[in-house]
Amino acid sequence: MKILLLLPYLPYPLDSGGNQGVFNMLDAMQKEHSITAVLSGNETPDIQKLMELLPSVEFILCPHHSSNDEAPYDDFGIKSRKFSFVRYMANSFRRKYWREYYRHREDDPFSGAFSRRNSQMAITDRQYNPDESFGIFIAELCKERHFDAIQAEFAAYLPVIYYLPKDVVKIFVHHEILFVRLENEISLFTDKDPRDFAELEKYRDWELSMLRRYNHVIALTENDRKLLTPLLPGVTVHSSPAVIKQREPLPFVPSGKALVFLGAFSHYPNTDGLIWFTKSVLPLIRKRIPDVKVHVIGTWDYHLQEQLKKSAPELLFLGRVNEVQPVLSGKISIIPIRIGSGMRMKMLDAVSANSPVVTTSKGIEGQAFIHEKDCLIADSPEEFASCTVRLIEDEELQRRLCSSAAETLSSLYSPDEMIHRRLSIYREIEKTLPDS
Repeated sequence: MKILLLLPYLPYPLDSGGNQGVFNMLDAMQKEHSITAVLSGNETPDIQKLMELLPSVEFILCPHHSSNDEAPYDDFGIKSRKFSFVRYMANSFRRKYWREYYRHREDDPFSGAFSRRNSQMAITDRQYNPDESFGIFIAELCKERHFDAIQAEFAAYLPVIYYLPKDVVKIFVHHEILFVRLENEISLFTDKDPRDFAELEKYRDWELSMLRRYNHVIALTENDRKLLTPLLPGVTVHSSPAVIKQREPLPFVPSGKALVFLGAFSHYPNTDGLIWFTKSVLPLIRKRIPDVKVHVIGTWDYHLQEQLKKSAPELLFLGRVNEVQPVLSGKISIIPIRIGSGMRMKMLDAVSANSPVVTTSKGIEGQAFIHEKDCLIADSPEEFASCTVRLIEDEELQRRLCSSAAETLSSLYSPDEMIHRRLSIYREIEKTLPDS
């Protein structure tokens, strides 16, 4: 089957669970199908490396630009140099302005205003309305070449459905249900506003209206499949978890007083989780274990780092790392996530590194790991702090949770089984094609 795959994010380097999940599925798909993947962006070393690792996948780059950036043409069809110069100066001024603004602004990350301003609710309009140029690029590509199925991934590419031909099977892989995430965010606002609930209903209708235009929707968890099925009549909704390939298991190493958080600033649930942990949980841990250290893996805004470290010098921001598992090893993984849907890959990363886990119910939602057997689950600051201290002080508990979680991962989240489940979906779709 010839599949056109539309990816808004580059699934490389493999420094996050999301990247690993997409990469591993691509690797499996290329062995049974002819895959053409379109990436929005320009050529980079990471893209070159991805092409080397997936030689059977044809990658096409669509240069990312906004239609507003298109320069006018003069009578000879040449772009106006004056326009280009003005645009350059305007962008330069904008960058300098915001750099100075953030440098001098006292922005309290623990305030309700910060949470509202940085939440998904505040950026949904601009994040989920991609520029027209990408849709036109895909429409033209489909005119030139035949594909049996077109698969879009992540909510950012939901609107591309309007540019796809009507006579091709359309598949959407939903990594996170947007209206569920927005509902989680609103529940955390201290100053709820009727407009928030109006926005929630608007985006719920918007999201579902586009999902109904696809023939198949693939959710990452059974919870999400059950939620979406009655809301999408006429659409086949599947459940197919992402794949984390289990490497040679790392040996168990006691954590001592080292904690670790995996997640980047660009994904707001990570920001909310780390701020909540820093403000509400860490002070309680500090009273009992004053010299605890919290390592943070992922790229974070410099100014936010400085603000958080003022109240929590225990935070050590490591930035991007080449391999996640060695950094997780020998530390307790904290997953203080309060927002989102879909499959949190942090748990699978931690288990594969033999790192014991303290998580919230939301952080483990849709996965089969059990409290006190595979991990510790706590939702209030007091419970989360108590579980973390308990785990720090009990090396045998660390060892037992890691051993049990590894067994659960092996039995329920076997990479071979997850790949087989996804490929079986494509086989069923292939049977419905006219010439199959």
